[in-house]
Amino acid sequence: MALTKGMAIGYDLLYKTARVHDSKKDEVQEAVDLMLKNQERYREVARTVGMPWEIPACIHEMEFDQDFSRCLHNGQRWDRVTTKVPKGVGPFNSWYESSVDAMTTLNKRMKSAIKDWDGIWTVPVALYSFEMHNGFGFRKRGINSPYLWSYTQHYTKGKYVEKRYWCFGWKYRSVWKPNMVSEQCGVASYLKLLEFANKKTIEETKITACKHFGMNIDQLKGVCGSIDSSVCEKCKNFEIIYEK
Repeated sequence: MALTKGMAIGYDLLYKTARVHDSKKDEVQEAVDLMLKNQERYREVARTVGMPWEIPACIHEMEFDQDFSRCLHNGQRWDRVTTKVPKGVGPFNSWYESSVDAMTTLNKRMKSAIKDWDGIWTVPVALYSFEMHNGFGFRKRGINSPYLWSYTQHYTKGKYVEKRYWCFGWKYRSVWKPNMVSEQCGVASYLKLLEFANKKTIEETKITACKHFGMNIDQLKGVCGSIDSSVCEKCKNFEIIYEK
């Protein structure tokens, strides 16, 4: 599903008006505090892929409460082959490696789904990325996704429940429960506490680098050996390519 102008407006309106339920504020704050504690690990992934660090941070919280033995793909162990959607992924050598794989896949899907995307992670773009990661099935049901809006006034009930069944091996399917209420916080609440705003990249400081190598900092380090104001022997052309 491509991101349309109407969807972007809808995301923006819901986000601006969303309010976290008073009874859930302490729980949300606790998760955000943990994200801030772990943010260097999320920044490492974000720098490699090229996205705000809040994206892998929130997905990690949603998938398995920021447990670093679990992958961002679906919350299963990163050192084993996944058996849930996406199936057959891994095993990986580290949480970092598995996270880069998951976020690279998401980034590619984003670029395919957003026509002429300028690379700026607006709030609607971020919310769209989360819904893309989790799935657009709730739209077919006519309700706002709890993956985004649970714990706010924009969601009341309705969720998919994962069922495991045997058919020449254990398999999984999602079953719709219209009256069941999600007991997991939605990412919009986390973004609000993190004060997420429009971001062109993941660094908060000005970066000087060779223009022709693009915005992948790890690539810059590996190819020209510098991301500061030193002269690159390959292009002799440094300039500011992005800043907060």
